[in-house]
Amino acid sequence: MSSDPALRARKKGTETQPKAGAGKANASTSSIVKARDRPSSNGNGGWSSTSLLVCLAVIACTAGFVSWQTGYIDRLLTVKKKEWTPLPGYGEDAVVDFSADVPKRQAVVDAFKHAWLAYERDALGADEYHPISHKGTNLSEAGGIGYTIVDSIDTMQIMGLEEEYARARLWVEEKLDFERDGRFNTFELEFRYLSMLTDEEEYWRKAEQVMKMIKGAHLTTGLASIFMNPEDGRFVLSAIRLGSRGDSYYEYLLKQYIQTNMTEPVYQAMYDDAMNGVQAHLISKSYKAGLTYTSELIPERNSQGEISWRLAPKQDHLVCFFGGSLMLGAVTTGAVSFPVSVPPKPHELTEQGKRDWNVGRGRELVETCVKTHDTATGLSPEIVHFRISGDGLDGTLAPDDWYIKGARQGEAPPYDARYILRYASPPTLHLPNLSSFIAFRLTGDVRYRQQGWAIFQAIEKHCRVETGGYASVLNVDDVPVELEDKMETFLMSETLKYLYLLFDDASTLPLSEYVFNTEAHPFPIFHPTLRTGFS
Repeated sequence: MSSDPALRARKKGTETQPKAGAGKANASTSSIVKARDRPSSNGNGGWSSTSLLVCLAVIACTAGFVSWQTGYIDRLLTVKKKEWTPLPGYGEDAVVDFSADVPKRQAVVDAFKHAWLAYERDALGADEYHPISHKGTNLSEAGGIGYTIVDSIDTMQIMGLEEEYARARLWVEEKLDFERDGRFNTFELEFRYLSMLTDEEEYWRKAEQVMKMIKGAHLTTGLASIFMNPEDGRFVLSAIRLGSRGDSYYEYLLKQYIQTNMTEPVYQAMYDDAMNGVQAHLISKSYKAGLTYTSELIPERNSQGEISWRLAPKQDHLVCFFGGSLMLGAVTTGAVSFPVSVPPKPHELTEQGKRDWNVGRGRELVETCVKTHDTATGLSPEIVHFRISGDGLDGTLAPDDWYIKGARQGEAPPYDARYILRYASPPTLHLPNLSSFIAFRLTGDVRYRQQGWAIFQAIEKHCRVETGGYASVLNVDDVPVELEDKMETFLMSETLKYLYLLFDDASTLPLSEYVFNTEAHPFPIFHPTLRTGFS
């Protein structure tokens, strides 16, 4: 094996973590309830004043539709906060208190401004920012579409940065131009909202047709290979994993069900089937430390042409979305009735709900992702491998839990060793840092705030560029760090947004009213007005 797992540095000392639901949590959220069980807040079908966020998310992901009507947008600017009261917690005399941690929340706002103002000064309008060289670049040879602006503008709105928002909005109004030839990713959530915003069913049907084709290509395991043939709609023999190229599929099965107020049982059925497959085939435990993680299934063909599947103990940082997603699924598809307590009580969940919440390892997966921050910098590497029986590392200085494959002292670090400004997981334009935020909102357990704060402090210490902006770290186990001259767009649109929401109170974008897409843009939960043929 071309690796030296013993190189991974360990941080000294351990922290005593409070038990979930015990005492008061200085935190934020409300229990999951069906939107149709709540009275509409206005006379427009329950749509709130944050519909602008929906428009921006559609723009960011489809890069093909925009309608800027100044008066309409001005009417939708304010994120309204609602009054809330502490919720009963799980356990005697336990109270879940989701009040804001104002100093930490402000520290996140200051970090956002440090990143945004540098981009605005040096590269306004460019898709990406390079904080060390003070310049911007575009993702397409045909020119940029202001990805950083469009991706980050709703974070400014959520944080209440009115002046920064006004300048960004002015750029969008005057200079945003989609007349570009290029390839852009789209997702089903965005197309469905685009249909609602424009009253054009065609967008809905297009997204629905994609899901119909995927359902028709169903594998007996309930899992999905990372590639499909666009000509015949069948899965191509390829890896099965929850990381890159696979994460959004599993994430969106649940979120499409939540998005339309749990009115489309087809997505619940597809989600439940997929989770059964994940539990049966991908969930693993490291054989020494007992950490719960997700493996990858790799197809291999022998000389006779026979195909077998190898279980690889490899987990992308992207997979860290999955623990929070399992917990969210447990209190929605796995709920006996609504509302569900915070945190949920055993009798409120079905057997599958209990499996996915705890036995099914939702919380355990979140904890494993936090443990991958146990490095010299406190930052998590992009990819880790877990210890398995027979890996040849017994009797060496290898850790008992996980390691960075290919890391050798005195040599250039492998790609796996880098940190690219994610937080407990986003994407390569995905949203993994969501897990700590969701876990906190669903439990009120202050450990998730403590863990999030530790990660934020590590970002501030090692990624911050003094002249403005933040940069990626090439090796999380090398101090002082070597920086890569790149600030990913998702730092401001996802990492800092979820950190802000983690320290804000629950009245901001409650999970009972919003679902976040894979790029961390919030969409209101709604009841569809059209008949969905697929479901």
